[in-house]
This record gives sequence, structure tokens and C-alpha cells, in this order.
Amino acid sequence: MFQEERMQLIVEHLRKHNRISADDIVALFDVSRDTARRDLIKLEEQDAIIRTRGGAILPLLRKNSDPTKTVYSMYLRKRGPSANSLRLL
Repeated sequence: MFQEERMQLIVEHLRKHNRISADDIVALFDVSRDTARRDLIKLEEQDAIIRTRGGAILPLLRKNSDPTKTVYSMYLRKRGPSANSLRLL
């Protein structure tokens, strides 16, 4: 099986099961762990997946999402109540 075919099947698996591990790829496609890792790296470079420790998930696609609000809310959660006084310029 070619790498491109395998990568399409990995994405299809993710759509059905929401996650895949490198061990799943090894078992499903009878490839080495290094091959599974290379497939995940290439899919991540194409922005098709988000690599996680030992596997991957599909990226969350949110319409009308403002990335500055997301970053700001992450900052507030990290900093705690004292960050509420932060003012954006």
C-alpha cells in the first residue's frame, strides 16, 4: 500500500473513531512504528491532523472563531483572577 493511500485511510479512521494511535496504525496497516510515525508527521504537516502523544486526533474546526479571544481566555485561565484586570491595547 502506498503512503498516500494509507494516510487517506488514517483520516477516514479518525472521522469514524475521533482518534488513532501509532499502535493502531501498526496493527491496521501492518507497518512499522517508524512508518506510522512518518505518516502522522506528514499528515500534521498537511494540517490534516493534530499529533498527540502516541497518536493523533482531527483538528477542531470552529466557524466564526476569533483566535485572539481563545488566546486571551487561555491566558486568563492560566493567570487566575489577578489577570482580570489586564487591559488590551
